Amino acid sequence: MSDLTEKEIFDCLSENFRLAAENCLKIATSPKRGKIYRELIDQLSLIEGASRQACHWRGDTRWLDIADKAAYAQKFSGDWLRRYNSEKSIWFLKKLFVQLGLLMNFGFKLSLDLKDKKTGILGPILPENMKSSLIKGDRNICMRISNGGIIIPDGVMV
Repeated sequence: MSDLTEKEIFDCLSENFRLAAENCLKIATSPKRGKIYRELIDQLSLIEGASRQACHWRGDTRWLDIADKAAYAQKFSGDWLRRYNSEKSIWFLKKLFVQLGLLMNFGFKLSLDLKDKKTGILGPILPENMKSSLIKGDRNICMRISNGGIIIPDGVMV
């Protein structure tokens, strides 16, 4: 983990969301996409990293959703460019990148909301439903967690 301050993390997020949205629109309109695509991938990577750092810095796992979406966008944007490169499907490629640009604008607004709004929670913000990660079939463990208790294996004497 690098030694970025909170201000530097959020500056990185806002700048790269803006640049990523611009590059999505450039890809949608430009026949030469190679350099623009490489910049977009770098910006999405910086968004992912800054979101993960914001999660660590603030103790708020909601930032991981933004990081995961940026990682998916990196993968899918390359897939789109390889799959829809024929003359028949170029209009669909343009539409996909325009929508991705709009998603980057939405991500910017969402990150501002997460950054500035009060949570009303003291301490770390954890995922709401952690039951799905537990081993299925052990009803006692699920019941202890949902009731706010701690997990104590059977047979332990307290």
